[in-house]
Amino acid sequence: MHPTNPWRRLAVRVSRSALFDMVFAAIDAVVAPPEFLDDSLARFTVWDRARKRKRVVDSPLPPSLIFSRTGLETTGILVGSAVEGADHVAISVDRMYPVLAQRTDDSVAHSGRSPELLSDLTWAFAVPWAIVGGFHSHALANSSIANIEGHGLFRPSPGDLHGGPIFIGNRVGLIATVTRVGAQSPIPAVRPCAWTQFRVADFEIWICAYSGANAVLNLDVDVPVNFRDPAENPNSFDALFARND
Repeated sequence: MHPTNPWRRLAVRVSRSALFDMVFAAIDAVVAPPEFLDDSLARFTVWDRARKRKRVVDSPLPPSLIFSRTGLETTGILVGSAVEGADHVAISVDRMYPVLAQRTDDSVAHSGRSPELLSDLTWAFAVPWAIVGGFHSHALANSSIANIEGHGLFRPSPGDLHGGPIFIGNRVGLIATVTRVGAQSPIPAVRPCAWTQFRVADFEIWICAYSGANAVLNLDVDVPVNFRDPAENPNSFDALFARND
């Protein structure tokens, strides 16, 4: 058995399946946020009047009901495997499972119960994965690439590094940052070992790895060499409806 260094560096590999999990969850939370129906707004108005406020729109909502104007952030748990070495840990991330969130207008977290439940179920189903870390997204739907790059908004915040749920197996954190591309051109930049960047469909994506206790030695993400154009998808709803006409 290797003697271990508490400050061992992390080598993190993200499978294509895990990458898809993270990208879909991050983009879906940006483009398809929850909406209040009329009856729900009426209930909130009644609730708010009981607090002697004039209108819901003019008063603070409970944290669980606050929606960000730049899109919602999402959160999840990373599963895979970890191989221990004397001075490093090699982590393989195989999947990401979204979990229910504790939400404010500028942050997201998951319940400490979620990792416990996932651990119990993977054991019960004899799935060959262990919990290796946590995931969350940075939703920056209308931010420019230059602003995100210039201010390092794809990196972990101080709260990411020092806060959030602590659970057994939480070795690494992964962040997927999302913004709409529009007419923006990619900005060439030197990419350190802790993050990668790519464009898919109408979105620019950053994947960043971090750890509160260890330095990230290398992040290896299985990004497709070429993405296919979603407009050519034969399984899109428009194409399916056209075939059924």
